[in-house]
Amino acid sequence: MRSYKTNNSEVHLKKNVLTTTFLFRADLEWGKLFRYIEENLSFNHSKINTYCLASSDGSEAYSYAMTVLDRALPQERSKYLPVMASDIDEEMVMACKSGKINLTGIDFQSIANNLLFSKSYFKDAGDEIEIENNRPFQEANVDYRSYRPIKELGDGVVFEKADILEKVKSIKDEGNSVILCRNVFMYLQQNYIIRLVSELGKVLKQGSLFVIGDCDSSLGVKNFLNIAGFQEVMKNVFKRL
Repeated sequence: MRSYKTNNSEVHLKKNVLTTTFLFRADLEWGKLFRYIEENLSFNHSKINTYCLASSDGSEAYSYAMTVLDRALPQERSKYLPVMASDIDEEMVMACKSGKINLTGIDFQSIANNLLFSKSYFKDAGDEIEIENNRPFQEANVDYRSYRPIKELGDGVVFEKADILEKVKSIKDEGNSVILCRNVFMYLQQNYIIRLVSELGKVLKQGSLFVIGDCDSSLGVKNFLNIAGFQEVMKNVFKRL
């Protein structure tokens, strides 16, 4: 598990909060999500556009990309990839664009627990990446090292700097979008959340998916999504009606 301080210069973020992340967080059934997308979105669309908002160090985006590489037929993978990952924190985005990610043993255990086939998706790249907002919060007894994703995984995620709301506004949806925005809402001001969910209701067309996390559910985000025209189709996964 890795912790990062939020970029407090952004007015829509709450102050002095700490984010944590790791690969394949257990509040989402990753394989079940991909199976749902195959069975319900792929049939009517030649391309599925996947976005990972507030992507932090890339853990969520890489988790989904590995799921695709693990479960989709080789000739079908380009239909679901790349994942378009974005975050407002410029330093974090620069770290992601370096082609490295800090991982621990927890991450590798999560990979083993979630993938059907055994494959090495990361190669040891030595000492951890220096991220200013990370170092003061690292656990002293955890061995952080940096790793490089193999080429097919690295090519499966594209990182950019972007605000969540502005990114949503830029999406051109035809009912073929999957948006991961997981365990993020606890860090956002309520007026920003209301604007974001309202915009999602406008931008996304019937069938597209919005995926949240347990922390978001505990804040009542489900109710906002229901009002905006979304229905939960599996745990933490909402379909635009």
